[in-house]
Order: sequence, then structure tokens, then C-alpha cells
Amino acid sequence: MKKMLLPAFLLLSLSGSSVAQTGGDGVPVTFEQALDIAVGGSPRLEALKWEQQSALNERRAAMGLRSPSIGLTAAYVRTQKTWEVTGGDLAGGIFDELGDMGVTIPDDIAGAATGLLDRFGFTILPREFATVGASITVPVFTGGKINAANRSARIAEENVSEKGRQIEGELMSELVERYYGLLLAEQAVQVRQQVVDAMRQHLSDALALEQNGVIARSERLYVEVKLYEAERDLTDALSQAATTRSALSNTLNSDLAFRPVSAMFILRDIPSVDRFREWALENNPQLQQVELGRQLAVQGVTLARSEFYPQVAGIAGGNLYKYNLSKRMPNWVVGAGVSFKIFDGLQKEHKLASAKNTVRSVESLQVKAEKDIALLVEKLYNELLNNAGRMPAVEKSIEFATEYLRVMNISFREGVSTSVDIIDAELNLAANRIEKLQTAYQYDLALAKLLEAAGLSGDFMRYARSGNAVQIVY
Repeated sequence: MKKMLLPAFLLLSLSGSSVAQTGGDGVPVTFEQALDIAVGGSPRLEALKWEQQSALNERRAAMGLRSPSIGLTAAYVRTQKTWEVTGGDLAGGIFDELGDMGVTIPDDIAGAATGLLDRFGFTILPREFATVGASITVPVFTGGKINAANRSARIAEENVSEKGRQIEGELMSELVERYYGLLLAEQAVQVRQQVVDAMRQHLSDALALEQNGVIARSERLYVEVKLYEAERDLTDALSQAATTRSALSNTLNSDLAFRPVSAMFILRDIPSVDRFREWALENNPQLQQVELGRQLAVQGVTLARSEFYPQVAGIAGGNLYKYNLSKRMPNWVVGAGVSFKIFDGLQKEHKLASAKNTVRSVESLQVKAEKDIALLVEKLYNELLNNAGRMPAVEKSIEFATEYLRVMNISFREGVSTSVDIIDAELNLAANRIEKLQTAYQYDLALAKLLEAAGLSGDFMRYARSGNAVQIVY
């Protein structure tokens, strides 16, 4: 796949952003900028444009079924012999008719009359001739077939639009997952780096204290173990950040490495779960596609039922040019035609029954889909509340861990606590900071998926920019 390369002016715009930047490498990008890039460079949305154009052309083609069909024909014909009628042929026919009526014509009189009349006659078709003509056919009644075709084409076009809304919602959730996932990973790297730096300092202090006989060898070994664990955690965090950065570049369809600068957030208040259920039933693009599928199946019933009605059409035709044909031949004709299948092996009946069963099948799936979406909304809403409810406790834990570390440092300098106590306090504070970031990340991801389920993914930015949003930083 060809990756999108951002133009220089956009790079300058991103680099000159006034938003507060986090640490790390890459082009700084706000969430709103990332969203614009993702939408503008999405291969799925690009493919959807052609699918929409195709559906539009299909609808226009269906509209053409109502129009008259006009055609031109040209033919050159050469036959075995000229087709002509003589006076003798006509006389013989008359004599035969008189004989059937009981009138007897003497043979000598009949023979003389036939011989005389053979001198007269006319040509019906010459041995070779050519024509150029035009014809027009106008549908008069099709039993609803044309109406069904037009409705089906319109439904198919609406279905593509709903598919586009579904793709946009999925793209929004994916962007939230990877953008804020990278922000979480980069801030986790900073926390892990701070722990490693603190552990190295503690190890240096422990070595000096051990040499002076202040602490036991076991305490110094404990510090070394915790340093190794901190370095391993830092390596894991760096690896996770690199993987997530690649994932974000993939979502943005670019070879550039990006650095998120928009903070995660938690809302002070959100609408009720019942309101989200209502929105989902009204706006969820998957449910809308199921409903459109049901409407399409209904049109299939109309199409199958149209086979039980006669097909009526008006017809007209005329010669624009004729070569070597008698002037007695008519130059134009008009009329109407009717076609109706009396028996076709019960095909019409079985097709109609099949179409009705398809409608019932889709309706059953529709009920199941609505229940699944309602359950998904409730699940995501509960995740949202759980993460929002967890944040105050995490904040208090960070406040306590910060104070506890401060006390342990004072106690250590006074010889009351050991280096083990300080290390445990450092690790506890780091764990609480990362838990805070993870809670905010899970909240934002649940919000994005909840809005996707409700068919309102476009409202994510509105929530993020509202005064109801509280930014979360470690």
C-alpha cells in the first residue's frame, strides 16, 4: 500500500502547534489534526467514494427503466428468388373458393381465364432489398417491476452511505485507541525512566552505605534487583511505545512517526444510558443497514409478485429509408403488446414464497441486532462509569504515595527507615501514576466505542473540547 506523505506546509503547521507537548520523538500532532489526516488518507473511505459513485450510477440506470427505449435497425436482404403474385394465382384462388361454395367453373373457361390473367401481377418482395428503420417501446404496465427496481437502487445507495458512517465510526475508535494509546505509552516511558533514575541513585547510595558498614549486603542486593526490574519495565515500555507509534502511523496512512500532544480527559457528566440506547436504535449504522436490508427484501417480494401480472408495452416503428421495396409497403406501424405467462412450472409461486421468507429472516436478524446493540451500549456505559468512578480513588492514592515517599526520604536521612522502604515507596508512586493514565485511557476508549455504537462518533471532539472535560496528566 502506498503511504501518504504529508506536505511541508502541514508539517510546519503540526510542528508549530501551540499545544503543550509531551516528551518523545516524532512530529507533534493534536488529536483533531490526527483525525483530519486519518479521514483524508483512509484507503477504506477512498474506496467507499467509488462504491458510492457506483451506487449512484445504478440508481440512475434504474430510473432509465421508466423511459422509452428507442432503437435503430438496418438490414440488407438477398433471397433465393423474387416473391411475386400473378393474376393466375389470384384467379386460381377465386375458382377454388367458388368450388367450395358449389359453383362449378368449366375447365376450358378456367384455363383460359388463368392464362389471360397470368400476364398481370405484382412483386411482393424483390430478390434483394435494404431498409433503415427506427423503433420505440414504452413500458405501460409492468406489475410494479420498475418501481421495485428504482426503490431497490435507492436503498442500495442509502446502504452505501450507512456503510460510510460505519467506517468513519470505526476509524474514530481506532484513532482514539492508537493516539491515546501512544500517549499512554510515552508517558509510561517517562514514569519508568524516573523510576530507573531513582533506582540508580539508590544503588549508588546503597553501595556507599554498605562500604561504610551502615547497611547489610542484602539491602544492597535488594536495590540491585529492583533496578534490574525497573530497567526491564522501561525496556518493555519503550517497546510498547514503538509498536503503538507504528500502529498510529498506519491509522494515519503515513510513513512519518507522530507524537500525540492532546491530553486524555474524563467528563464530569454524561447523558443517561437510556438516552444512549435511544440514540443507538435511531443512528447506529449497522442497525440502519439491517433495516435497509429488510426494505430491500420487501422490494424483492414486490419484484416476485410482479411476475403474476401481464406486461404491457406500447410499440411504434417506421422506415427511415428503404431500397428496392414497393411503395405499397407501409412506412410506419403503432400498437401495443401484452405478454403473460400462464404456466411456468410454479416458478413464480416458489420465487414469491422465497422472497417472503427472506423478509422474515431479515426481520428476525433485526430483532437480534437491536438487542445486541442495546447490550453493547449498556456494557460500554458501565465501563465508562467504572473508570470515571475509579479516578478519584487513584488520585487519592497518588496523593498518599507522594506524601509517603516524602516521609520515607526524611526518615531515611534520619536513620529511621531503610532503603528498602524508599524503593517500595518509589515503586508504589510509579504504579499509581501509571494506573491513573490507564484509567483515563480506558475511559476515552470506552467513550469512543460508546459513541460509535450510538452512531455519534462525530461528537467525540465536541465532548473533548467541552467545558465538561477534565484533562488527565500523570
